[in-house]
Amino acid sequence: MGSLPRILTVDPTATIPQIVRGAVDLMDRLVIQVDTPGGDEAIEEVKRGGYDLVISAWEPTRDRSMKGWELGAKIKQESPDTGVIIVAEETDPEMDQEFRDNSPFAYLQRPMDPPKFIHVLEAGLDGKDVKAALEENIGGGGGGFSLADMGPVPPINQALAQSTVDSLLTDLGAMAIILSSRTGEVELEAGAVGYLDRAALTQAILPAMQTNINMKDIVGGNASALQFYDGAEYDVFVLSVGLHHVMAIAFDGEGGARQFGGVNRYGRRAAEDLIASLGAAAWIIEKPKEEVRRKSELRQAPAAPVAEEVEEVIDLDRGSFGDEAVTEPEIEVPQLEAIDDADFDLDDLFGSADDGGDFDMNMFDDLDAMEDIANADAGSRKGTMTMDQARELGLIE
Repeated sequence: MGSLPRILTVDPTATIPQIVRGAVDLMDRLVIQVDTPGGDEAIEEVKRGGYDLVISAWEPTRDRSMKGWELGAKIKQESPDTGVIIVAEETDPEMDQEFRDNSPFAYLQRPMDPPKFIHVLEAGLDGKDVKAALEENIGGGGGGFSLADMGPVPPINQALAQSTVDSLLTDLGAMAIILSSRTGEVELEAGAVGYLDRAALTQAILPAMQTNINMKDIVGGNASALQFYDGAEYDVFVLSVGLHHVMAIAFDGEGGARQFGGVNRYGRRAAEDLIASLGAAAWIIEKPKEEVRRKSELRQAPAAPVAEEVEEVIDLDRGSFGDEAVTEPEIEVPQLEAIDDADFDLDDLFGSADDGGDFDMNMFDDLDAMEDIANADAGSRKGTMTMDQARELGLIE
């Protein structure tokens, strides 16, 4: 590899190259940076050799035909010594811990903690293990919060903010004003911003935002900050706008120091107007993601089972009742006896009735015929009677 470290960025939106350049400027290092718009181009570049570090988006192609981890695996196959960093957006899926442990690259999700990103980037440029650098503890802000732990940046009213910034630019006669978020994004700008490296300026003032957050609990309440940087070419004032935004006001280096009174008056008033447009969200610090996830898991965990009261049933064996055997009570079922033909006399059965009067024998037209049918060939009929026989006996009409 050459004397200068070589970085390859892969991002079709061109956001990562801008972030990397700003971070490299803060590190005050000389590097060779090559930017590619897609994964296929990146693989071709790696095959040519000479890259110390590849920094890719989670979606390295516009058609989403390849994922960042796929590109990272292919790059490691082509060049095992090249460090790989995957940078995901807030909306991209988070990788679980097992996947991170087994993957050959370092995984970061925006909004990133600037000191940690710079630490990992520097490790990659020095040929060190970027995964190990990511896991190293490089210190944190007060209360355990960092810029990356504060959740999404509250959206700002672009029209109102632009009007406020334009008015401030006129009131102060400043060269340029830049409003940035804690994630390193330039929200809006006014004036001759082309003279300034906006990305480098934004990255440079992010640590000041972290300091402002850390001072919140020390000074009590919602702290606001005003900082001044006196330079030969430019003088820069930095005003905090809540906890998620910062406003940089740049003057020519010859007379910027004399603008302190105007910045303190008009600049603070503009910052207050921007905070008012954001509302309470300007001061809200969300819990770190891991703590939120852990509490969510505790809420979703099933409650401990409550023991139900069960009536105890005592199983007594037969020996508990002494020597006498326990038997079920027998139910006597009445048995019907067959009628002997010799004793069967219809006159005795239907001839008279003690209380009900004479029994009407006319219900049968011919008792002799019924007896003949009953006695004739009983075995062949198996106790059945035809419809004609029933009509003959007068049983049916």
